[in-house]
Amino acid sequence: MNEAVLVVEGGTQIGLEIIRSLGKENVLVYSAGPGKIQLSFYSKYISKKFILPFSPEERFIERLFYILKKNPEIKYLIAISERNITVLNKYRSELQKYVKPLFPPQEIMEYALNRRKTNEVAQKLGIPIPQTIFIDHFEDIEKAKNIPYPVITKPATRDFHHPLQSKLDFRVKYFSSYPQLKKHMETFKEANWFPMVQVCCNGEETGFAIIMARGKPVVCFQYLNMHLSPVKGGVPVLRESIPINPEIKTYSIELLKAIKWEGVAEIDYIRDHRDGQFKLLEINGRFWGGTPLPSRAGLPFPYLLYRALAKEEDFYTENYKIGIKCRLLGGDTTRFLEILKSSNQLSISKWQAIKEYISLFFDPSVKYDVQTLDDPLPGIMDIWFMIKKVFGFLI
Repeated sequence: MNEAVLVVEGGTQIGLEIIRSLGKENVLVYSAGPGKIQLSFYSKYISKKFILPFSPEERFIERLFYILKKNPEIKYLIAISERNITVLNKYRSELQKYVKPLFPPQEIMEYALNRRKTNEVAQKLGIPIPQTIFIDHFEDIEKAKNIPYPVITKPATRDFHHPLQSKLDFRVKYFSSYPQLKKHMETFKEANWFPMVQVCCNGEETGFAIIMARGKPVVCFQYLNMHLSPVKGGVPVLRESIPINPEIKTYSIELLKAIKWEGVAEIDYIRDHRDGQFKLLEINGRFWGGTPLPSRAGLPFPYLLYRALAKEEDFYTENYKIGIKCRLLGGDTTRFLEILKSSNQLSISKWQAIKEYISLFFDPSVKYDVQTLDDPLPGIMDIWFMIKKVFGFLI
């Protein structure tokens, strides 16, 4: 039997794209995730599907090893979320008796999970970053008195084993003044575990996606975020492929070489409106939400990762179509409804939003994360799930 790749969390649109990318190239691909209703389970490219509960951790690992032992053709493992990668890395030495994980070990992953570590490496390399304050104790908030406002707060680290991770509000939040910021920080005082503070850079946000193998880049791709959901501080739901910026490319390769990264990564930058510089925001050490876009533009990242790490092929490519847009239809619809229901507090007019939402359906450069003609069933099910969600949103 041919060697197979097991995709953990195949039920998301990211997992679906990984399965499609591998399956189109006749790679045997299996999907595992919690529940029977998962997008990837409807794909024609999936060869086997497994129910895999992600919690509790002991059950997750027990069930995963059962799957691996019963299916010895599985030789490679892809995981999507940082949480599951972190758990799997705890058992990496045992996993490697059965499969080759196609993601970095935990000591390398920590550079993507811990923004303090990311910033330290960036500063040593001379890579610009927004002005940032890390809060170790409540008194440290005084350092934010005289910095430019507005600012945002967001998690300084993603510690999935910390008991307070799920209890405290670590969502990205915006503050226009020091008193507002201080009041928010008081909610973390008892736990003595604080988000970081970062000066806002109001400019274009761009993502640089890359695969590193054996200490060098093998694939590079860049895109622009066009729509976010929620509108302020949300995740990209419409993106466009753009030419590679040589400066951003250099920053990204130097950064990943410095931390000895192997595998896929997506690095976020923002152009600071004050000085025009692109500044590093974060490293996503995994397949990211916009993974379908490079595939639509001609660079199927999951298959290229398979070639680079599983088959250890040597190649380099940054050959893709410019101006291709990719839309997460459910997310863009949620954004559209948010604008319609807003009390004119957003910078986008309702009429403009209506016109744009409809016109995108007729734009030949717009492709879709989930809806594709060659694998239609996941897209149909996604629309059905979206209709039920929208109905709940409206009432």
